[in-house]
Amino acid sequence: MKVKAFFLASVFLFFSLNGLSGKTVQVITFNDFHGSMTQKGSNPGMAKFTTAVKEQSSEYPDSTIVVSGGDNYQGTVLSILTYGAPVNKMMKELHVAVSAVGNHEFDWGIDKIPKWSRNGGFEFLAANIVNKNTGRPVKWAAPYKIIKKDNARIAFIGLTTLESAFKTSKKNVRNLKFIDPAASLQKWVDYLRSGKAAEGKPNAIIAVTHIASYQNTKNGKITGRSITEICSKVKGIDAVITAHSHKPVSGYLNGIPVIQAYKYGRELGILKIQLDNNNRLEQIIPHLVSVTDKISNLKNDPEAEKIYKKYDTELKKFDKNIAVAQNKIIHDNHYKGVSPLGRLVCKILTDKTDSKIAVINGGGLRTGLNKGKVTISEIYKLMPFDNYVVTLKLKGRDLKRVIEHGLFNPDPDTGDAQFYGIQVYYNSHAPYMRRIESMTLLDGTPIKMDKYYKVATVDFMLEGGDQYDFSGAKDVHNTYTTLRKMLISGIKQLKTIKAIPVNYLINTAKKQKKAA
Repeated sequence: MKVKAFFLASVFLFFSLNGLSGKTVQVITFNDFHGSMTQKGSNPGMAKFTTAVKEQSSEYPDSTIVVSGGDNYQGTVLSILTYGAPVNKMMKELHVAVSAVGNHEFDWGIDKIPKWSRNGGFEFLAANIVNKNTGRPVKWAAPYKIIKKDNARIAFIGLTTLESAFKTSKKNVRNLKFIDPAASLQKWVDYLRSGKAAEGKPNAIIAVTHIASYQNTKNGKITGRSITEICSKVKGIDAVITAHSHKPVSGYLNGIPVIQAYKYGRELGILKIQLDNNNRLEQIIPHLVSVTDKISNLKNDPEAEKIYKKYDTELKKFDKNIAVAQNKIIHDNHYKGVSPLGRLVCKILTDKTDSKIAVINGGGLRTGLNKGKVTISEIYKLMPFDNYVVTLKLKGRDLKRVIEHGLFNPDPDTGDAQFYGIQVYYNSHAPYMRRIESMTLLDGTPIKMDKYYKVATVDFMLEGGDQYDFSGAKDVHNTYTTLRKMLISGIKQLKTIKAIPVNYLINTAKKQKKAA
């Protein structure tokens, strides 16, 4: 009996010291919300999304942390014309603690970033953004933040994509330098692990990033250059929140939990941080919760709905019908080749500027148009950026370089160039930047390499956005009219629009194979 009593006492002491049930801190993350305040299709909208987050938070009411992976504001008329004001009110209602800095946070100038932080009640984190002139960290974002929940300290270190240098207008980031994410992360992980932070040594360290990740739907493998470097090189990181690529991701890379919550509030990313009663980290479990699947069962959050209605009422004039689409005019960020919408936009651009050729970046168009009435709000949604139309003259060889880069750029997130006015003959088996064999105008006239052609494009591309190279251009003229305004004007004049099949790309490799 004494032996049994001693054994039971020992077991009791063991679990008392090491934690019988432990504790859970829940991190809820969302990313790439892009101002999607209105419920439509798969997008839950502001009011239902708020309900979804609050319901998920109620599972651990005293130990939940809500964070964002960035790209919070840019994307819809409701957010664009108010510089993100309703999104910020939603962030405050959700008690968002921290946000990564997305590349589109720079679209309206850096001065908006500290205002969003103050008004939204959260902190931007960026460990890999420094002032180019001073070499010091930017003042409007901290490298890390430690949040205490249930006596456990959870540290978040912020990172942004290196693509921020060319995925937004260069004038808005000209004084910034974006440095290696993995090296930056390791620096601050080491700092926190050493116990140097005044807030104390954290029990778990999570990178909250605006860095792309992808996941194979068949085998679950997670990929992405920067995320792979982070998960293979950085020592001491416990989990990574990703964004930017608009993909649902939940799993492990080199044993490190990685999460991304799709886009537009359609999913929530959950990290369940399990600790023992002495706050020693046991494991972090990632999983996704679909908000889209629950839309019909979600009630509108009263406070969020009140905020939404206020702004929506003020902007109802943008729901005015300007034309009718006879059929669906498709486009998305990963459309291969020239889409029907890309053709339509570039055709209007050539007509409005009296140019032979028009070319725009595929990522400048965010979605397509559905059959039926076309409103100004929908034009803002498909074209949220305030890029000015410019005209210039390019030699054929320089135009070829631009089109080659735009069509065959290996970056999966850039989107194929959209253009009108030329046909392109290319060999898909040839190496990058040597695939185009010849080009012609639409009437069949060959594009001559030494001849100048009038081209319409946007200032974003002219300045090197998406790594386009317009060197050699002459007679550059900035219209100071946004592409969106020009498109609205053109669609109004047409009154009726429709998708027209696009056959501007001819792959000669296929013809050669048939001939063989």
